Amino acid sequence: MRVPVVFAMPERRRIRLELPPRLESWERSDHPDQVRLRAFVAHVRGLIEPIADDIAAPLALRLDVGLPESADPLWARDLDNYLFPIARGLPPQYVSIWGTKSRGQDSFVTVGPARPVVEPEWHSHRVPRALGSERNWKQAVSDAVAHAEAIVPGPVAMQVSFAVGAGRSWTSLWKRTIDGLDALLGRTHPDRQWNPQDGRIVRLGLHVQTDQTLGHDVEATIWARPADIGWPELRWLALMDADERAEYIAAHRATMQAAARQRAPSSPKLAVTPRSGRAGARRPGRPPVPVPVGLTELTTERAFDAAVAAGDLMLKTDSAGPPKIHTEPARCSGITTQNFTAKVIIGGGKNGRYFTLTDLTAVKQRWPRVAVCGMCKQLNPAQAATVEAAIHRDSDDPTEADR
Repeated sequence: MRVPVVFAMPERRRIRLELPPRLESWERSDHPDQVRLRAFVAHVRGLIEPIADDIAAPLALRLDVGLPESADPLWARDLDNYLFPIARGLPPQYVSIWGTKSRGQDSFVTVGPARPVVEPEWHSHRVPRALGSERNWKQAVSDAVAHAEAIVPGPVAMQVSFAVGAGRSWTSLWKRTIDGLDALLGRTHPDRQWNPQDGRIVRLGLHVQTDQTLGHDVEATIWARPADIGWPELRWLALMDADERAEYIAAHRATMQAAARQRAPSSPKLAVTPRSGRAGARRPGRPPVPVPVGLTELTTERAFDAAVAAGDLMLKTDSAGPPKIHTEPARCSGITTQNFTAKVIIGGGKNGRYFTLTDLTAVKQRWPRVAVCGMCKQLNPAQAATVEAAIHRDSDDPTEADR
């Protein structure tokens, strides 16, 4: 095999985008998704072309995708589907395309010279020369990683270096390459082949070199590893304390497991039944758990979304630790629709419940170990301090349930 080429992620001045990034769409050409996608691609091209004209080839491009605070950055929103619409019409001078995704209000694009670097010191997987047709190439990739150790749950970083023949569209290889990585990333739905958990890729680098002797064949080298929590795109995760991080990963895995059960051929489709909001509702094997006056339990996604939008104080309980008050639910990464759905809609509240609250006295009487969320303290220290001052945490009655 050829020595793979790798280029550094461009670090020139990032240009803030005025339009939100759009995912690739497979709708008809006049569908609103396609219209918005074309507008976004034209916006990006208008920003990068004047800069690229002043840079000697080869070129590298980078897209940093900012996602809503309520989004789970490791679920869906695949990076290659953000990059492909931009890259498919770029001139051949672009030999390195990078993408990151994170929670944040802004998205950015960067273009700069493609600077060669040494191969990353990550686990690598070589895909030997094979025909680049979709089915054949997916199988070649799948064979190359068949005996690889799966990457641990959580965010993933990946780079892929392609070698293609002259005139070969290398961007068409991106999706079919990642689709072959079930063994490495885990499979989303057990009954579907070519269906990896690629939503958890938060940093993706794609590189290409041309070799006329390859004709229609392709070679590739794939590098993958758990993403570094110190990277900028994982700042939202780094701001969580250890308990919050473990809770987030558990909720994310529960969402993935629920999606898998919904598709499992041997299991009936999972019924989504909201919990009853009636105070004193019983759980199997547990006595009634009353809802104190001054708290309103959230049992539907509609009620949850409305409470977040209103900025209500929110209490989230958890079976694995003390309950926490969130003073900034609209901005806190610990409060997401995905987490709520996993715990309440899918889990039935067995591992945690959500409440809005107006009476802190009722909260501290019911849950003596209650605390203010660490991330909310950073987002609004003054409000967090006011709430914290009203909570007596010197009582730690082991008989009190924290769920």
